[in-house]
Order: sequence, then C-alpha cells, then structure tokens
Amino acid sequence: FDPLHRRVVEVASPDLVHADMRYSGTLSNFGSHAIDLFRWLAGEVSSVETLRAPDGEPVLFLASERGPTASLSRVQPGTTEIFEAYLFTNRGLMTLTGLGEQLTTWEAAASGLFAGVTQLGPPVTDPERGLVGAMAGGVESLVSHLRSGTPLLCRGDDGLATLAVIEEAER
Repeated sequence: FDPLHRRVVEVASPDLVHADMRYSGTLSNFGSHAIDLFRWLAGEVSSVETLRAPDGEPVLFLASERGPTASLSRVQPGTTEIFEAYLFTNRGLMTLTGLGEQLTTWEAAASGLFAGVTQLGPPVTDPERGLVGAMAGGVESLVSHLRSGTPLLCRGDDGLATLAVIEEAER
C-alpha cells in the first residue's frame, strides 16, 4: 500500500530479471513479505525450488510465469532486523534496504574502461522513506473500493497465493 513501494514496482516490474531478497525472522513472517513483493513485481510463481540452510530454514529459488527469478534467504536474526531486496533489471539495480524503507537506484551506464560494456553508475538514494504511508494507503484502497468499486491493491487471494508458495517450500 506504500507509495514508494508502488513506484518501485511500477519502475522495476517491466524490466525485472532477478530479485535477491534477504530477511531475518522466518519464512512465515518476514519471508512472506519477500514472496509478496516478488509476486507483485514478477507475477504468479510458477516454480519453487528449496534448499535447507544449516539452521533448518528454507532457501527459496522462485521463477515466475513472466520469466523473472528470485532467491530468498534468511539472515540469522541478531540485534538488527533485516529485510532487503536487490532488484536486478535490464536498466540497472534497485535496492530496498532498512526493512524496506530506503530505496537506492543505480542506472546502467557505458563503461569508461571497456568498450561495449555497461556497468552500474553512481547510486541515487531516494529521499522518500518507504512504509510510512502503508497504513494510510491500505485504508485509502479500501475506502476507494467501497465508494467507487476501484480494484483493491491487495486481496485475500494474494495472501492465499503467498501461503501456497510457503507451503510448497515447506514440503
């Protein structure tokens, strides 16, 4: 529901190649948000491959119907909670760090050293903080739906689809 995250999806989704996501907590709590974000960016998950980390938590490799892939892994929880996403696109790299609150973008640029090679240019940090508008955005979506029938930004079937991915990974 957050405006910054909606903008990230709008910009990254058409050109997404791969998402690398890391989270603390478990697959059922923080990991579910990583799956939601991947589904939002890439469409429905078409395959789930799972490995087990030494702590027993699953490491997921996802593919979507549209082609982008993702790797999701748990970072052992410590004193700092982690949720970060590295979104590799055909145009560069976008990262969501700081529990999804900070966006940084690197646009692809011609290399000054190697002819015909592109590399990531200098980072640009977005001044807008993510998640501060999430609750208001959720309420706005619901009110707009009730008043004028606009589609909800997130529905119960979204949660069920994410739960299906988690269940597949747990199997």
